Amino acid sequence: MVEGNEQVRVGVIGLGKMGSALAEALLARKFETTVWNRTPARAEPCQSAGAKLARSASEAARCSDLLVVCLADYTALKTTLLTGELGISLRDKTLVDLTSIKSDELKELVAWADKNEILLLKGTIPGYPDDVRAGKCSILYGGPRRAFDAVIPVLQAMGGSPVHIGEDHAAGVEMGRAYYSFLFPALVAFLYGAALCQRAGLSLDTYARGLILPSLKGPIMSGMIERLSKASMARRYDEDVQSTLNIWRGAFDNVIDCANSHRLDPAFLTAAKALMDRAAVEGFGQQDLAAVFESLIGDGS
Repeated sequence: MVEGNEQVRVGVIGLGKMGSALAEALLARKFETTVWNRTPARAEPCQSAGAKLARSASEAARCSDLLVVCLADYTALKTTLLTGELGISLRDKTLVDLTSIKSDELKELVAWADKNEILLLKGTIPGYPDDVRAGKCSILYGGPRRAFDAVIPVLQAMGGSPVHIGEDHAAGVEMGRAYYSFLFPALVAFLYGAALCQRAGLSLDTYARGLILPSLKGPIMSGMIERLSKASMARRYDEDVQSTLNIWRGAFDNVIDCANSHRLDPAFLTAAKALMDRAAVEGFGQQDLAAVFESLIGDGS
């Protein structure tokens, strides 16, 4: 169990924007930190902030009790990390990998870690580098709970609020992708609405600061998410229906009509509307909007 910053040495491999933020957060919280980057110049700001500079990835692993890896992709991860020498350096230690990789690539990483007797935590970061530095980021982890609990102070230093999603190494990654499936369309939707305001000659400031931001911070939007979540978890879509799926569909048609009238490509909207229409065809038209969830999962759950 890691109990204090003085008792654990942390290595960071990969000093791009996010890797640098992780290293800087560790240094700011007084962890002994060793860094390595394929391009040495990128390590200079961390070195100036007090980090030790390793001459190789293997040296960074040898000098550390826990190694954090945040590289550009799996190709960089494979050539840098998945080597016999580095595996030996990490035996009986904890590896925290924050590289964005695919499912089959993760299986290869897990097999390598198991072969080398390395405790692996696979994480995903749903935030910006500045969020990590400020301690406002909830990094999501999958892997052995005992490994997670043993290094919580280090994980807290990198973002502030680490969350253990499950024992499966893929759990944190998949929860992150579920979150992104909401976040990415929501951000594009904000820009779509902004474009509609621009075409219609409406104030972008009123749209953003007068409507969108207050709704995100207020009870109406959170209440909608809470209702959808409750109905989806119970898989009941006919209780306390405030607005039927068909009513939502009609309102969505009006939004699409407005977009067309202002010569905006409606494809972004029609893709979401198609999911509503499918649920209606399946008989959920008079039930809650949350019935789209049932249509999406079908008989697979």
